[in-house]
Amino acid sequence: MSQVKQQESKKGAFLDRDDFASKLVIGPVDLCIESLKLLQNCVAILSMMYNMPKCPSFNVTHRMNIDTDPQVVDPIIQNIEELHDLELCESSGITLAKMDRQSNVLKIWYILLEGLSSASIMSAHKNQPFVVETLFKLLRDLIDNPGVNFGLYSINHLLLPMVQNWMRQNSKIQKPGEIWQNFKHCCGLASELVVDYLHHLQGFGPFVENPAATLALKQLLLILIECITQPSENIARLGTSCIRHVILSAGKILTGGQWEILVVALHRACTISLNPLHQLTLAFKENSDSFYGDLATVKVAARKDSTVSENERLYELAQQVFLMQCQRNCLKCDKLCECDASMTIDDRSYVFLLYPLDMSSILNPDLYTVRVPFRNLVVGILAHQMLVQTISSALLQNLNHITPILNILQINSCSLRGILTHVNAKHVDILLKCLDVSNARAKQFDVRPGLKFLTQKVGNLSKAANLYTQANTSEVVQMIVLIELCLDGIEKYSIKPKDLKELLGKDGKVRCSSDLDYVEQFLRRLQNKWEFLCESYINLTINIPVQDSEDELKSSSDNLDQIADKPRPFKLADFKQEEDTLSSSTDSEGYLEKEILPNVKTEEEAEKPKLRQSCSLDETILKKTKEVSSTDDETNDMAAKYTKQIHDKYKVELNSIKYDTNTLLQMRKSTISSDNITSCDSFEKKTPSPRINPFMVANVPPPQPIPPEIQQQRAMSIFKDSEAYKTTRIETMEACLELLSSLSSEKLSPLATVLKQGAVLLIGAQDEKIKNAAENLLNRMNISYIDHDNF
Repeated sequence: MSQVKQQESKKGAFLDRDDFASKLVIGPVDLCIESLKLLQNCVAILSMMYNMPKCPSFNVTHRMNIDTDPQVVDPIIQNIEELHDLELCESSGITLAKMDRQSNVLKIWYILLEGLSSASIMSAHKNQPFVVETLFKLLRDLIDNPGVNFGLYSINHLLLPMVQNWMRQNSKIQKPGEIWQNFKHCCGLASELVVDYLHHLQGFGPFVENPAATLALKQLLLILIECITQPSENIARLGTSCIRHVILSAGKILTGGQWEILVVALHRACTISLNPLHQLTLAFKENSDSFYGDLATVKVAARKDSTVSENERLYELAQQVFLMQCQRNCLKCDKLCECDASMTIDDRSYVFLLYPLDMSSILNPDLYTVRVPFRNLVVGILAHQMLVQTISSALLQNLNHITPILNILQINSCSLRGILTHVNAKHVDILLKCLDVSNARAKQFDVRPGLKFLTQKVGNLSKAANLYTQANTSEVVQMIVLIELCLDGIEKYSIKPKDLKELLGKDGKVRCSSDLDYVEQFLRRLQNKWEFLCESYINLTINIPVQDSEDELKSSSDNLDQIADKPRPFKLADFKQEEDTLSSSTDSEGYLEKEILPNVKTEEEAEKPKLRQSCSLDETILKKTKEVSSTDDETNDMAAKYTKQIHDKYKVELNSIKYDTNTLLQMRKSTISSDNITSCDSFEKKTPSPRINPFMVANVPPPQPIPPEIQQQRAMSIFKDSEAYKTTRIETMEACLELLSSLSSEKLSPLATVLKQGAVLLIGAQDEKIKNAAENLLNRMNISYIDHDNF
């Protein structure tokens, strides 16, 4: 009994020296420890006074003004929901004035905690761990006395705003160094504390949502999202790890409203983390191999504000996020390739500068310059890919019909098991939209070879930067989850084949209001993604020429006539009776399959008719050489010869797929920029540019001519990247076919109407493995289950 009393008394008393995990240092730290012990003594006295029948009143509260609006976390983008959350707390009686008694003990208690939280930031670096440990011990003890509501009030209006202010204060320091270490400890403890309060309120019995607990969860997620946007690798990893911890620890006890807050926060984090990538992408046109920018002038500035060790780590991260696993491995030693170890790494950091195209009318270009540091770009993509892994792990657990192919997805399994049993269709739809954002941003980057080459040079990469792995992962995960959801929906709502055919023909833009509406949306989305995947794979090896007019065909070269006479391959529209909304989508064509867009478009060039996709490269160069100078002729000949050498050197076969003449011609076209064949004399014939103020300080000079060496490097980089693109498309196609082959015939039959068109399209594949898998898929699907009028 005596031991129990000692433990109970120690629980309400202050900390001893041995209670601190950190080692004490002789000197000023002893005074810090004594001050913290005194504060905890004061808290123990206040705790006893709070439970006294006749507690004396504190007259000092009349001179303290703490009845102002409580502080909350700033959500970066102004959000009116803050006021709504405070109104909910006030209506529930979770305010300091309503919780306090006549003695005003809670006000004194609140002031003590406020001072301690402020001291967490202001104290010396060596004393911060002790102050943080004391603060969190006091906040955790509030659960027992005076209660959970006062504890949540202190967390919402003292702790979490303090954590955000601490983070923003450290972000202003150029090199925070060890300062981030104490913040990481505090942020991790804050996440754990919020989870503990949620378990205390909702961990037992029926889930009853507390407005203060919901506000704490929302504010914590806002802080973690802001951590993800930081250019520091450690802080970005901290934000993603804490979000994963919240899902793991509290996912099973969250209510429907709290789950919606969580998935919306995940979607917001996925979008914001790719903001630097999106800013860079907007400066370039699709299929353009210009690295100067098309819609904005792009330059790279170097600053000596880094160290060699920091740049080495940054380049390692760049290889991790911008290269596939097969591109990072050395074929000789099966380890990370060190063939590029001879490159010099200096102490400079690089920043992408995005200027407007027309700088002549701008007095101060700095006001319109967008700066995208390379570190922000790499760390943002790294944090995004970690979020995608968390979302994928959550979506791929407890599947009833499918066994995920985790070795293809590169996702660790069994860490988030059982989470999705507590979410509804709306929440799953938001998580799938997170993967849509990841896939869309990756594809936008991958169809801009000029931007990829620029990123390769800035990041010291051996090959062109790409996000093929990110796009591949998001696509395969979406296919797995959509198949699972569609099978569950067909079984739950007893959807028949005729009804399924009608559902697929409905408009997909209808707002969903029930789970059945979401199931219908999942069915349409599965059909669209499967058919797009099959069509994009077929387009890898077969080029579809555009049918020109008779006059244009007569003026074409003999080589063009031979290509146009080849049989037309399978096209998805051939098997459909109705119009296909996917056929007009720009996502169905990559830069390997389109004509390269010119990098500089003037008013006169815009009026000229666009080049047809079926025009041969020789004919295009012949037309251009009538206007170019002799210097441009030499440059074009050199680029064409070097491109042919690259093609002869790096030509390989992938999975026994043989490229025909048309495909090789198209690859050759993709390696030569329209910058290389643009007339220099045409610029002299145009109207002179407006007069520029000679006193303007910050003038952006026009882009300089591209040296032949850079043209050769760009041609080699683009050709190698085209092979990597084909590899990822083939891997994705094989993964989806392997996934479908793992299903039984009974489960494949309900999906026959959804998968039929894409499977028929794969019959025209040149790879025997893919072709046989498609035939096997059609045979295993009960064809009699559907109508034959579509064949």
